Amino acid sequence: MERIKLFRTGFTLIELLIVIIIIGILTGIGIPQYQKAKENALNSEAKANLKLIQAGQKIYHMEHVVYYNCTGAWTSDQETCINTNLKLALPKGGASDTPNWDYETRSSDGCAQCRRRGADNRTWRIRIADEKATTGGC
Repeated sequence: MERIKLFRTGFTLIELLIVIIIIGILTGIGIPQYQKAKENALNSEAKANLKLIQAGQKIYHMEHVVYYNCTGAWTSDQETCINTNLKLALPKGGASDTPNWDYETRSSDGCAQCRRRGADNRTWRIRIADEKATTGGC
């Protein structure tokens, strides 16, 4: 008599649950780290653009003896105003073509500031005499 061997292939329910739990733990660790890295990158973008505006303000001041003023409501027109008059090319934002920051300059002290679009409205500023951008408005 010949015996028929039954081979069971596949995973048990316990094995699947363990894998799902491990993936959940890794996701729980990874997503906050990703968000933190993304915000750090956005902060670096703002600081770099403020340094560009600062350099543009210095050149504008040398040519016209005043700092360029582009203030008003926080709109995308600010970037156009700054780009045109300070001869810059501030980026217009991410993949959805929406800027991450709104920019503004003041003629009284050569201060430039940017405000984060979104929930937290984080603000960075730089003045002509500043070495680096700092948090807070002008």
